Order: sequence, then C-alpha cells, then structure tokens
Amino acid sequence: ESESMKDALRQLNPAYLKPPLRMAVGGPLLSTSYDSLKLQVDATVAALDYINVISDESTNINSSRIFNTCLHTPHGALHWASQDVDAKRLTADNVVTILRQVMDDISNGDHSRINSLSTDTCETMLKTHWLLQQYPELKHVFFIPCDSHGLQLLVKDVVTLPIFKTILDQAQKIAKAFKKSPLQLARLRKVQEELYNGKRKSLCLSIITRWG
Repeated sequence: ESESMKDALRQLNPAYLKPPLRMAVGGPLLSTSYDSLKLQVDATVAALDYINVISDESTNINSSRIFNTCLHTPHGALHWASQDVDAKRLTADNVVTILRQVMDDISNGDHSRINSLSTDTCETMLKTHWLLQQYPELKHVFFIPCDSHGLQLLVKDVVTLPIFKTILDQAQKIAKAFKKSPLQLARLRKVQEELYNGKRKSLCLSIITRWG
C-alpha cells in the first residue's frame, strides 16, 4: 500500500490504478491461490508411482517450532505440509506419530507407494527410522540419513580441532582484512587473475587448501 509499490505497479501497467489492500492479498486472494496450487500438487502426487518423503524441523518468523514435510519427485521438490508442533517434544515416538499420519495422507492409505524417507542424522531421527521399520506396512521403505547434514556435522567437529581451528582463525582474519579494504582486495584479485589464468578464487578456500 506504500506509494513506492503503487508507483512500481503503475510503471508495470499504467492501467493498474488501484492495487488490492494488503488484507485482501493476505486473505482471500492468498487462500484462492493456495487452494488452486494445492489441487495441482495433489494431482501430481496422486500420479506418482513412488513417493520420496523428506522431513525436517525448523522455526518460522514468529519462532514457532515447525515440522516440515517435502517430497522429492521427477518434477522437482514439492512442499507438502508445515505443522506447528507448539510445545510438543519431538521425541522419536512423537516424530513417528507425525510421520505415519503424513505418509498415510500423502499415499492416500497406500503405503506401498512410500519409497523412501530422508531426515537429518541426529540420534532422534535415527531412532525414528528404526521405529518406523517395525511397522509391517513400512518395512520396504528406504530410510536415508541426509548426507549433507552428516557432512556438516563432520566439518563442524573437524574445525574445532586445535590444528584446524588455528588455521581457520588465521584465514578468517586475512579474509576480514581484505573485506575491510576494497583497494587491497582489488589488488589481490589482480594477482589471482595473473596466477590462475584470469580466474579468481575464494580467499579462505585458497588459504585453507594451501596450508592444509
């Protein structure tokens, strides 16, 4: 509703004189758009022979705890649901309850279509995998700990080792020094282009690779 937004819309289309109020955009228009897209997603999922589920926990802009479910499909990743878990503890048993209901909804009760479940690699999720495998209708499912999450935890542990922490701290000091001095950074880039056939490299990565 700001004048800047109204001016931008008029620049896009001079005939667009009166944009809708934000309450309409965040209310009935959003609901209509959501319902339309939901029908498309439901139709796409219903046509899938195999369903690959991805789940994770996050927080939203209000710091509410959210349990997210997405699907990996030949058409790309699809968001399925974001549930506010409120004050509920996400123990393995509680996560199992949530995921069983989600899988039932996604597959419309046909659990043979559930092909895989990918989660992070924390102890709770690993236990969740084990518990879900105990249900006869889910014994065929591939339970996949997330590689990127596992690597992230590995790197986090590695950089806390004294020898690597010292190198990383030194590299960050050098990178920060160049960031605060655009002139010196420009000179460094010129040197990099001479050394690497016209290419530039990340400063921290170059330092760590050379010293490591």
